[in-house]
Amino acid sequence: MRFPLILTPDDNGHLTVSCQSLPELATSGETLEAALENARAAIIAAIGQRIAHGVPVALPIHRGGGPTVELSALIGAKVALHNALLDNDLRRLDLAKRIGARTAHLDRLLDLDHRSRLDELEEAFEALGQVLEVRAVARTA
Repeated sequence: MRFPLILTPDDNGHLTVSCQSLPELATSGETLEAALENARAAIIAAIGQRIAHGVPVALPIHRGGGPTVELSALIGAKVALHNALLDNDLRRLDLAKRIGARTAHLDRLLDLDHRSRLDELEEAFEALGQVLEVRAVARTA
């Protein structure tokens, strides 16, 4: 998950950061590095809020060029699981029943700070009739 950013200098010499995929995101930094670091934290917080409130997370579209923030594959899998629940009009409780787990287990699977195991995510996707695919691609500059 690579989120393209819009950086705009403000009157104080800071860089304000926005993101088309997450219009609620607003952060800034005194330097490019600080702006990108703050953007990463703000993106994760915005996604966490969307998950907490049952709102879909739009997948970013990166067309090349410009600054981006890349999130981990684990966060990407959790976002995909959240969106799959919404697409199937299911609650966490419904999926927990399907896999024979407690709701707290599903809460952890969707918690962006929890280091969930890949096999647990695969089991959740399987219960939704989906397959979690993982692939490695060459990093582009």
